Amino acid sequence: MTTRVLVFNSTTTRAEPQPYGLEALEPLGYDLVLPPRAPLPRKVRDVVHHRWGFQVDQLGLRASRRADLTLAYLEPNIAYPAMLRHATPRMRRTPLVGIFCWAAEELLTADDVRRRRLRRMLSACDVVGFFSRNQRDVFVSHGVAEDKLAVLPFGIDTSQFPVSAAGEERDIPVLSVGWDRGRDYDTLARAVDGSGIGVTVVAPRERFADLSAPAELDVLGTVPHAEYRALLTRAQVVVVPTHELAYPTGQTVAMEAAAAGCAVVVTRTEAMEDYFTDGVTAAMPPVADAPALRARIEGLLGDPTRRSELVTRSLEHAHQHFDHARLWQALDGELRSRNLAPARGAGR
Repeated sequence: MTTRVLVFNSTTTRAEPQPYGLEALEPLGYDLVLPPRAPLPRKVRDVVHHRWGFQVDQLGLRASRRADLTLAYLEPNIAYPAMLRHATPRMRRTPLVGIFCWAAEELLTADDVRRRRLRRMLSACDVVGFFSRNQRDVFVSHGVAEDKLAVLPFGIDTSQFPVSAAGEERDIPVLSVGWDRGRDYDTLARAVDGSGIGVTVVAPRERFADLSAPAELDVLGTVPHAEYRALLTRAQVVVVPTHELAYPTGQTVAMEAAAAGCAVVVTRTEAMEDYFTDGVTAAMPPVADAPALRARIEGLLGDPTRRSELVTRSLEHAHQHFDHARLWQALDGELRSRNLAPARGAGR
């Protein structure tokens, strides 16, 4: 017997790739049900998304009749089923599992209106998943019952980065990638200014408009995903400088760099310490410490043996512990502990 799961993740057919490798739930005994696309003009959907934070790409009321469980992941996709759950008896009969990324940070920093919306979303969920242990206290302090909370390991698609890539020729000394709000390019610029260390940066050029970028930074702008993957296989060191946020900002690039055989330098934030260990699987300078960041980069570039040892450990770490499947296996365990999952051995 399988558990039918109504999924809100902005995809509407099984022919589309499922974000974060959701297909890995199916062998564990789950039947994925994707609501049909909402018959709304793209412009209307965009306005709703930007004004209220809702993704309304999918409709779910009719599909909910056939579901044992509702799963929504990432905040814009959670908002709509959470609203339906508050508003309709039919959706209230189906447990809602939400996997949140940045909600804890917004509970700490957003305005009152946004915090109220987040609390309402969280209150609609029977299970609240998130990606680092430090967020637990934030959620509890904002009224989320502790027995709802589930810490999950963020997963990447390790199949995009064959282990053999670690031995390929690497002609890019230092690469830095990313453009979310957590990136701290000011500290990176200060770290390499005058060092002669060339850093290839994949990020929108406008991110550097108000920053005195030194000659060492070569900003490419944004690139297609395939080119990004190719750059990772050419980089010796990948630097992910971040601010201290409540969630593990930068974890995708840092973990994909590790899986691709790069030596990783990532800021030692409380959230990121769930994913890397300083000196073991990454070099982790303190937040906003430009001299320490420079020292970590120079140390790895100047010591190929040390760099190779770090790569060996971090590559194995990423492939063994942070594949997409690990995320969904962990969620399956959380659902079983709450009697929301299929019986053991009930896989398809």
